[in-house]
Amino acid sequence: MGPITVFDKSFLHGLSPNESVWFDLLYMPVIVPIFFAETLADLEKNNPERDPIKMVQEIANKVPLASSVVNTHHKKLIISELLGQKIEIRGVPIKNGGISFNSENKVGVYYKQSDEEEAFIRWKKRDFREVERLYAKKWRNSLLTFNFDQLSKNSEILFKKYSKPKDLSSVKKLVDTYMGQKENKDLIFTKALNYVPQSLWGEIIQRWNLMGSPYLYNFGLYTNYIIGLDLFFEFAYGANLITKNKTNKFDLAYLYYLPFCKVFISSDKFHKRVVPLFIQGDQSYINGEELKLDLIKLNSYYSSFPDNIKKLGAFLIATYPPRESTYLTTKLWDKYLPAWRKQAPVNPFDVKLPKTNPKLLERLMRSKIDANTPAKKVNITSQPDMMTVQRIIPSKKGDWNLFPPDIKS
Repeated sequence: MGPITVFDKSFLHGLSPNESVWFDLLYMPVIVPIFFAETLADLEKNNPERDPIKMVQEIANKVPLASSVVNTHHKKLIISELLGQKIEIRGVPIKNGGISFNSENKVGVYYKQSDEEEAFIRWKKRDFREVERLYAKKWRNSLLTFNFDQLSKNSEILFKKYSKPKDLSSVKKLVDTYMGQKENKDLIFTKALNYVPQSLWGEIIQRWNLMGSPYLYNFGLYTNYIIGLDLFFEFAYGANLITKNKTNKFDLAYLYYLPFCKVFISSDKFHKRVVPLFIQGDQSYINGEELKLDLIKLNSYYSSFPDNIKKLGAFLIATYPPRESTYLTTKLWDKYLPAWRKQAPVNPFDVKLPKTNPKLLERLMRSKIDANTPAKKVNITSQPDMMTVQRIIPSKKGDWNLFPPDIKS
């Protein structure tokens, strides 16, 4: 489990199953809701040369499930933030769905396998539910009905007051200027409300008024970031710096989750132009083709291991990356997880089966039972004493067994 990484569909689509193994094991992939939606929408593609179901199945076979985290939908985060909950922006994903419980005088959180992860496993078997097919149709239709004309009208008014930007970097500066001006403060707040059900508007507006009607960045930092992205797209399109490609709006949605990672990976042309403008602090943007080449090298590296080592499974032999800094993955580990070199064995063949810990196994099973016992459930206001995450991982991916022979899926 390595650097926290948001990836898009274009990147995963370009990987072979073998290459996807090392992405899963040597990174901490963040699965964002737009990836789920975009993959599912392929069911509605009208392509006489490709079976839509097979297209989705191929992607599902490469989805990282061993080390990944499904991030909470940005709309849920906006609602929570505007109601007063702090949303931390520190390059760490936000996972929801945890069940808090009391077990042996300790407070724990149990995460069941997410609906998205369960769906990817079904899609590998070409098993699609009717509600998913309807969702795919709805999502595809939303691409067809997106109103670019309204964006043009808005921009015509805007550029009567502000100079029309000549490049995307200038668009970003214009957005920052626009959002920081007092005369636009109320309009920016109204745009944020559009992400929220009207039934909650009264409570949010009351809270905003009690705080003295502040700028949005002082009221909801993450929400402010989202509105900034939306304005960026609107201004860039109005300045003819983004083409009338309906998928661009949905490519933008991947950036809604940029605050919850350290590395952003994509092979998409839109992302190559836009993501570097929004990278903060020590974050990195990596071209998907560049990482693919590195994953090819990693597959060759681990394939060269002796057979008696490889039979222990990819999960054990790829606990850490190679020590050689010629690998991009190694450089990213050095940047974000520098302590790994002290923990990793000097000899990469020094791989041993972990000892069975009956007490730990008993605690894990007890966590699952207690989390599903109503009388054990509690509300927590501080860090839990323990956390359990349920995962269902295939025993084989591509040509690689992920675990020793006696461990099943």
